[in-house]
Amino acid sequence: MIKRYLNSKSTEPLFLIGPNGSGKTYNLKRYQDITEGKSIYISEDGNLDVKMLRSDAIPNLETNEYLIYPKSKYYGETKDREEVKTHKIDPKLLDLISFCKKEIDFYRSIKHKSKGQEKAFNIFNIIYKSYMNPIKYIFFDEPENYLDDLGLRKISVLFRSLKKAGIKLIVSTHSYSLCNLLNVSINNIIFINKTFDIKKSSYKNSMIKLTLNDVKKIYKESTIDFENFIKDKKLDVDGGIRNKMHFYEEPKLLNLYLNDILKSEQFYRALFYKRIVLVEGPSENRIIRKLNIEELHDNYFYITYGKCYMIFFANLFSKIGKDILIITDSDKKYKKNADKYNTAYGITMYLEKYYSDVVKLFDVDLENHFSIDKSNFNNKGLSTNEVKVYAADEYFSSKRNINKFTKFLNK
Repeated sequence: MIKRYLNSKSTEPLFLIGPNGSGKTYNLKRYQDITEGKSIYISEDGNLDVKMLRSDAIPNLETNEYLIYPKSKYYGETKDREEVKTHKIDPKLLDLISFCKKEIDFYRSIKHKSKGQEKAFNIFNIIYKSYMNPIKYIFFDEPENYLDDLGLRKISVLFRSLKKAGIKLIVSTHSYSLCNLLNVSINNIIFINKTFDIKKSSYKNSMIKLTLNDVKKIYKESTIDFENFIKDKKLDVDGGIRNKMHFYEEPKLLNLYLNDILKSEQFYRALFYKRIVLVEGPSENRIIRKLNIEELHDNYFYITYGKCYMIFFANLFSKIGKDILIITDSDKKYKKNADKYNTAYGITMYLEKYYSDVVKLFDVDLENHFSIDKSNFNNKGLSTNEVKVYAADEYFSSKRNINKFTKFLNK
C-alpha cells in the first residue's frame, strides 16, 4: 500500500493510523531504506535520522542558490577541505524554503524554548538546511508530539507547503487534530491494527485501506442488504428512513453526506480508539456519557444522527478493524393504522441478527426503559433533549441506578 503511494502521482500526505506497537515506525523506516538518497526521516523527537552521507546546504534566497558544504562518509569534515559548491534551488522549493526561514526566525526569537518549540524549530531547520532538490519523500514519525495547538497549526501549514512543492509525505500519527486541520481524506489513510492471534498465542499486525469508493459501496450494500431483510420479514417501509438510506441513488447527495462525516472531527477522533460505541443521537450520547461508567472510559461514543445510519456505521467501523458496541432503542411498535412492525424496529431486528454479540437494546427508549421521570423538567423553557438530560442526571444520581444500567450493559 505504501509502495503504491510512493509510485503514484499523488502528493496528498499519506497517514498511518494505529496503536503503539502496530508497526507504524517500522514501516516508515523500511521505506526510508528503500528510498535512500531521495528521502528524509524526521523522528518523533524532531531529529533527522541520517541513513547516508549528507552535505550541509545553506540556501541563499537572494541568488536562489544552495551553498553546499561537503562532508566525509564518516559525517565529519574532510581533511582537505573542498571548495564550497553552489546549486540552483529548484524553483518549486522557493516558497517552502522561505516559509521555513520565517518560522526559524520566529522560534529563534524565543529565548527559553519549551520542548515543543524546540521540536518545531528543529523540523523547520532540517528542511531549511537539507539539500532538497533530490528529495521526493519525507517520513514523519508522530510530528504532533510535544506540540501545542499553535505548533500543530504551523506543522499543518508546513505540510501544505511540502505538498505544493511536490514532495510526498508519509506520516505516522496519533493526532485527530492534525487530521482535522489537514482535512485528510479516507483515500489517504492506512489503518494498521494490532490483534491477538489465539491459535499462535501472539499479536499480529494487519494493514487496511479503504477508498471513498469503497465507503460508497459499503453504504449501498448496507442499505440493499437491510431492505432485502425487511422485505423478507414483511415489515412496513417508512418513507423518511428509506429516503435517507437511499442517498446512494443521488451521487451528489451521497458525496455531500460522506464528505461531511468522513472529514468531521467526530470521525477523526473515532479513528484513534479501539472500540466505538454507536449511539443514535446527541441526547442518548449525553445521558450515557454523564453516567461516567468506568467500563466505558476507554471507548469512543460515536453519534450516528439517526438510527437508519447505524447499520452503515457498524459495517464501516468493522471494516477498518474497530470493535463496536451498539446502544439503541428497540422501537418495537406499530406504525399508526398498520398491521406491520415499522422500519425502525426492522433495524433493531437486523442488528440483533447480525450484531447480536455487540448490541444493547432498550425496550422502548432510554428514558422509558429505566423509568426516568421527565415531568419535573417539562414546561420550564428547556428543549426536549435538555429535559431528557436533566431528568437522567436526577435518576442516575443514585449509585443503585448506575449499577442497574451497568448490569444491563454487561448482559
